[in-house]
Amino acid sequence: MKSLLAPLLGLFVLAQASTLVAQDHTPVSPGPEIEGLLEALANNDRDGSIGKIKGIFALADDHNDRFVRTPAAFVDLVIGCPVTQTEARVSDFFSLYTYRWECPSGIYQAELGKDPDSSYVEVVDPADEARLALRASQPMVMPMAPPPIKTAADLRAEQEEQGRQELVALRLLEPQLQAGVLNAGSLASRSNFTTGYRDLAQSTFIAEMDNDGLEGGNAQLAWLKDTLGKPASVECKQTRDEIGPTKFLTFFSSCTVKTERPGHAYTAFVSFSDAKISSIQFNYMNRKVFELNKEYIMSRGRQN
Repeated sequence: MKSLLAPLLGLFVLAQASTLVAQDHTPVSPGPEIEGLLEALANNDRDGSIGKIKGIFALADDHNDRFVRTPAAFVDLVIGCPVTQTEARVSDFFSLYTYRWECPSGIYQAELGKDPDSSYVEVVDPADEARLALRASQPMVMPMAPPPIKTAADLRAEQEEQGRQELVALRLLEPQLQAGVLNAGSLASRSNFTTGYRDLAQSTFIAEMDNDGLEGGNAQLAWLKDTLGKPASVECKQTRDEIGPTKFLTFFSSCTVKTERPGHAYTAFVSFSDAKISSIQFNYMNRKVFELNKEYIMSRGRQN
């Protein structure tokens, strides 16, 4: 997953020194959430560590080479290994703390940051020695020139056409979700798929799977079918919103898939690039997820 904070952290990316060589750095407190994760890792508490992580994120496309994609995979990589804080970049909005783990299988680095909207920790740009060396050798990419200015009418027409094309693609997705198999022609050249559940109390999506491409998407659909049951109905819809004083038109696409097993379903949040699917987040509900959210659901029921 690409972090939603990436645009706001561009300066961090430009300033980042991706190296495993420890600099003269005095460790600073990252806060109780990150300290709790580090403690759980040090104590070989696998479940406790996994439960504290929101997901694995990349700050920039050129860093989107994560060799671990899920909280479980990250925890299994560094659990029980000695850890050192090598850098801290602190801001009023979001802070990142760089850590190095020295493990029998190798040396690894990742940045940890507390999710601003929950008590979960984001793991950002995890890497091994080879990936860090590759990043350091790559030249800095200069920003592209801004596109030509368009009239409000032309921009609105483009937005309307984009929405129309995405709606057509969304309708074509319905039978694919019903069958549990995606078509290669429906996907953008780069596509990403995540599957997980929602912590309702903190309004946070917890990713359990993260894969790219047709094979990855179909593997997650197969898992959803095995876990939740065969799809019984699929309903996709597109909503539109106008943002800001210019009323910039945006579209939001989602599909609700109910299965043959009562209380088992998932919602697919779909993103497009040139009317091709660029990402889908599968957000599932079953008995396990209900039990995790039971206290919150019951409290909301009492309020109503």
